[in-house]
Order: sequence, then structure tokens, then C-alpha cells
Amino acid sequence: MQQAKPHADLLGRVIGMLILLAGMGLLALAFKNAYDLFSHPISGLEFASTKTAAPPPINIGAAIFDFVRQLVLLGFMTTIGSIASGKGIALYLGAVQWGEPRPVRHEAAQPASTPPTTPVEPAKSPAAKPQNG
Repeated sequence: MQQAKPHADLLGRVIGMLILLAGMGLLALAFKNAYDLFSHPISGLEFASTKTAAPPPINIGAAIFDFVRQLVLLGFMTTIGSIASGKGIALYLGAVQWGEPRPVRHEAAQPASTPPTTPVEPAKSPAAKPQNG
């Protein structure tokens, strides 16, 4: 059984923890941006008062395009933050397991003797019998 050096996993733990924290920071930034995006009205689509006319169509198209762009960026930030956090956890746990000795794995023992099996002969069909004639 091969064992690692006692301090060989310190660098892996530190890097794993940094990647985990970076992913969590990216997720926190994505949630803050989502809160800001959905708590304020979309600029270009709000009405100044109820007596004014609707915003011009050019402003509506630009505002919707900007809103969709922000939603796509929010999705990318969330996805990348989740992947980075998962990789950081995997790296940290891999470094922790690398530094600890692994238990010896015992295979299941096969039975010492098995009862003999008798071969089964195929059934003969009546068409295969020779006819006397």
C-alpha cells in the first residue's frame, strides 16, 4: 500500500479552498446583480407619469435588448460560479483524501467448494428419430 507524504496535500487544500471561495464570490455577485436587475424598473420602459405617452419604440427595443443581455450574463455568471465551486470542493476533498492513508480493500471471498453441476442434455424432437421401414 502506497502512502503520500504527510504534508503533500497542503497546497492542494489551499488551491481548492481558493477556487471554492472564488466560485462562491462569483455566485454572490450574480445574486447581487439579479437582485439589482429585478428590484429596479428597466430603464427605457418605465413611464414618467400616467399622463404621458408610452416610450418610443426605439427605446423599447434597446431596453429589452439590454435586459436580455443582462439575463444571459447572469446565467453565465451563475453557471461558471457553480462549476468553479464544484471543482474547488472536488480539489479540496481530493487533497484531503490524498494525505490520509486509504483503508485496505478486501475482496469478497469465493466459496471454497461449489456443488458440481450436471450438464443438461438438449431434448430430442420426434422428427429427429430414424424411421424403420
